[in-house]
Amino acid sequence: MRLMSFRARQASVPIAVHIDDATDPEHIELALSLAEQGIAFDSIMVDANHADTDEENIALARPHVERAARAGVAVAVAVEVELGRLEGGEAGLHVVSDAKLADAIRKNIYYTRSDEFV
Repeated sequence: MRLMSFRARQASVPIAVHIDDATDPEHIELALSLAEQGIAFDSIMVDANHADTDEENIALARPHVERAARAGVAVAVAVEVELGRLEGGEAGLHVVSDAKLADAIRKNIYYTRSDEFV
């Protein structure tokens, strides 16, 4: 991570460093620790799409978003939280019938609820 971040910042063109589909809380906390130490990345996606409810999804993401904001990391690091699940082999899904897709109404409710801690 350190080398990748360093190389991205040294590039002659703008490069964004994104940590995608972070599902392990230890990995998310490690990434935030690195950001606090100045090892920059631009965004992290906290993937809690295995949660059964939106409330559980928010509860799983909340500590990481709060830590980023508390540490001043949120200025440099965007924290993305996924709602629903897209079929396509992610998270062990192999058939569309197993997917939990988000609809527009649920997204609006989720945005409103999650905005409380952003």
